[in-house]
Amino acid sequence: MGGCQIRRIRFSAVVALIILLAACSPSHVIPEYIEQFAADGESIKRLDRFESQSITAVYIIRSDGEEKKSIIQEAGAEGFKDIIRVLTLIDAQTGLIEKVEVLEHHETEDYGGYVTEEWFLDRFTGKNAKNGLKLVKRAAKRQEDIAAITGATYTSQAVIDAVNLCLENYRKISEEVK
Repeated sequence: MGGCQIRRIRFSAVVALIILLAACSPSHVIPEYIEQFAADGESIKRLDRFESQSITAVYIIRSDGEEKKSIIQEAGAEGFKDIIRVLTLIDAQTGLIEKVEVLEHHETEDYGGYVTEEWFLDRFTGKNAKNGLKLVKRAAKRQEDIAAITGATYTSQAVIDAVNLCLENYRKISEEVK
């Protein structure tokens, strides 16, 4: 056997091992930051058919009676320095945003770091998932307005863009998932 054949056999063995391990491993472990939103007696199910390059995780929480309670999505959008990863929780009964949380960012800690502060994230709570959100530089006047962080417009826009991806995806989910 020549050296080329041995390398092919080794490569084939490694590929077969990877396929075997992937087939035997659990399909998905629910991260803790998702589990925290489910109460006792509620189930969490991943809806991977609604995931994309920008929306990296989609989960539905159902109560005992199989009624939809919440849709949780993780999405990312380009900020000033890098991708900002955001978690968006939407109440499936009312269609309102319950919570937005920044999971990861690499923005400056001064102005850009404010995107993790509750006073900024609370601006999203209660917004209707039927409407896209819009960045405004001064005070919010309409329901869909989110006031930018002064000095961090790109960073603020990235969070809004990530949430808007989740809102658009939520509208698809609510039409298809009962």
